[in-house]
Amino acid sequence: MWGNGKGEVEEIWRNTGVNFTYFNKFGGTFAPSALVSMAKVVGNIKPIGTIDNNCFYQMNGEFYARVKSNLTAKRVKTDPKFKNSQLVAQEFGWSAKIGKTIRRHWLPLKPYMDKSVHFRFQHLLHQIIQKGNGTKGTRTLDLKNAPDVLLGFKFNKSTDLQSIIDFKTVLPSSLNSSSLSVSLTHFSAKKHVPNNITHFKIGLHALTVSPFEYHTQSNLYTPTSPHFQGMLVQSYSTPIPIDYSLTGLSHHFNLDFMVNLPPEISVLLTLSLEFFCYHNQQYTTLETGKTAEIIQVY
Repeated sequence: MWGNGKGEVEEIWRNTGVNFTYFNKFGGTFAPSALVSMAKVVGNIKPIGTIDNNCFYQMNGEFYARVKSNLTAKRVKTDPKFKNSQLVAQEFGWSAKIGKTIRRHWLPLKPYMDKSVHFRFQHLLHQIIQKGNGTKGTRTLDLKNAPDVLLGFKFNKSTDLQSIIDFKTVLPSSLNSSSLSVSLTHFSAKKHVPNNITHFKIGLHALTVSPFEYHTQSNLYTPTSPHFQGMLVQSYSTPIPIDYSLTGLSHHFNLDFMVNLPPEISVLLTLSLEFFCYHNQQYTTLETGKTAEIIQVY
């Protein structure tokens, strides 16, 4: 694969690392990056492979060259120097599993989610678990430790609720033991709505989330209050006509869990928006423009 160029590749890397700009044998040009161990390939011929300690590879549509790492999976797992990295990675993995457990109860909101929602949600949960009590690697995940982390989380990162409708929320300062009373006031549709839309509908979704603790015996994270984990209460407005001359509209939502929630339970309050086309006395739901966003964490 490398032909007569192998010796030249080895010589260039041995002498200069990535600080070279011309690679004659392959007819390619390498531009040095800000990192001393990696360079970007910008020539017409872009090799992929490994020569001794030098790696040529493709990432996100671009071609790079770097020095081969001397790390192995075995060393990372056994070397005490990497103990902290292992513990961080361990919590990141648990964040993914807990995130999946939480999202499972958001099943009615699945049509509002993009393909990256689980990765983005996991990343935020990892930030929260780092604020938890206990030993690093098995710290408690409790949304109350960092409620602002999830505030404004978009189920679809390409849609922005605030760019579609104007509204003000009247939210209680704290969670009632069994219900939430929410008002949306002064809301109206903006002109950034999909074509052929005649109406829109607003939904409020309250999901209970228990703290999660690690149990050594089972090697699992489990909710501390399993009976109150994953309770979803929803309320929707009636279809509202899209009339840009209408302003000052309001709607009241009452979300009742029907039971008294323990004080350790958190609630994620999500606002959703979907559009309709009204024709022949029928409402047809349109997939275009669906959006949902966490507007409060109790």
